[in-house]
Amino acid sequence: MAQQSKTQPDLLIPIFDDPKKINEIPFVRLPYQWFTDHPVPDTFFRMIYVTETGFILNMKSNEPNPLARYTQTDDPVYTDSCMEFFADFFPVSQEGYINFEMNPNGAILCQLGPGRSKRSPVRKLGIEPPKPVVSLTAEGWNLSLMIPLAFINDIYGRSDFGAGSQIYANFYKCGDDLPEPHFGSWHHLGDKPTNFHQPETFGVLELVIG
Repeated sequence: MAQQSKTQPDLLIPIFDDPKKINEIPFVRLPYQWFTDHPVPDTFFRMIYVTETGFILNMKSNEPNPLARYTQTDDPVYTDSCMEFFADFFPVSQEGYINFEMNPNGAILCQLGPGRSKRSPVRKLGIEPPKPVVSLTAEGWNLSLMIPLAFINDIYGRSDFGAGSQIYANFYKCGDDLPEPHFGSWHHLGDKPTNFHQPETFGVLELVIG
């Protein structure tokens, strides 16, 4: 089911010509905790849109000794320490949303579908997912993901973003198989959430001139 139209953005995503401008953007913290009483490591994200290139996402988590077992594309990385970005880049198209789930090894699970039960790896569509660049730090671990316009165009048949364009999305932190599993999000998941795959609760990101 398509999400209802929204007009008020929850977060503004700046448009730049220079990808290095992301270093001037402040990080946003994931404020919500779900499903268990175990605390979520402080986790943050920032994002920009680079003209004629694509989206750059940075995420970082103050998670010491993150769990990193999986190494291959479409492995179940959500059972490791994992940071995630779910996005419907063109909600009106009703193609569904993409989940980008990434662990400290740089392995990514990337699927397309309208909900949790009907998801297909983008590789099965003949589309190679983008690869995150991950680094370990004294505080935890960081990742950077470039989502090219060509990738988005292959899935949605369009990539015509500009000022005022809206994307429905959420950002997450999880670790299903950790000794103390944790689950956090940027946007609220509603009154009785059961999992992260709830596109009806995605927030609205709106592109603006940086």
